[in-house]
Amino acid sequence: AIHGVSGRQVWFTSPGRWHVAMESQLLASVLVILGAFGWAVRDLISKDERSPSPFMTLTASSAVGIVLNAFALVVRQFEGFGCAEPLDACSQMWLLARCTGASTSIFLNFVALRKLDLSLSTMIHCTSPLFVVLLGRALLGERIRPAAMACIVSAAAGMAVFIQPWSIGRSAGGAGISYLGVLAAFGSSIAAAFSYTSLRALHHLSATTLLFAVYATCLTVGSVACIAEGTPRPPRRLLLLFGALGAVTYIAELLITKGYAFATKGAGS
Repeated sequence: AIHGVSGRQVWFTSPGRWHVAMESQLLASVLVILGAFGWAVRDLISKDERSPSPFMTLTASSAVGIVLNAFALVVRQFEGFGCAEPLDACSQMWLLARCTGASTSIFLNFVALRKLDLSLSTMIHCTSPLFVVLLGRALLGERIRPAAMACIVSAAAGMAVFIQPWSIGRSAGGAGISYLGVLAAFGSSIAAAFSYTSLRALHHLSATTLLFAVYATCLTVGSVACIAEGTPRPPRRLLLLFGALGAVTYIAELLITKGYAFATKGAGS
């Protein structure tokens, strides 16, 4: 408090601070929306590529992503890369959540695209921001504004009408909605929410540092899985699609990572 005025009153009576907060929230929103558009483009490419294995798609896109991230580091002369000091235990757990959540989300999304229509899979996956708001409340203690809660309820109702859960597994004209596909899509959405919620706690780390950790994890997991299941060598026609997929995924992840970094506390709503 300043001169007997509460902190909340100071916030609303300080034009400079309010203006900066609004600009930060607006920029964060724009970046996250652009990242979501990148998800849609990624799904479109993934649906068309017909990769022999989701693990191969994960490995190839991660390899492209880590190369692009290395290029970005060189251009920036490694500014902000790594950690100036050892991470505390809490930050290490959040970084683990970021890496495991991202790798799980990407893999499950590739699985869902094999089982569902493109529009349905993408629609479900893009519900992750709704879970981010809820996880922000549960794990970070962030306040959910009434307007945000109303939007969550409205979006959930719209999703129910669009997905029609009562028709899952039931054939309609010879084709029903796959249980496995829906579970994989929602699993991808929730895993992505954990990953992006962690960005709120890791705002002190640069985007390139976080993406290096994410892509190193995805590349390792995907490579080991490909070796374990004996995935055959991909045909050459897939190499171009893998390159495009990796580039689009990297750009989308970079935009969303920077978006949550710009967000002030509570802006995730």
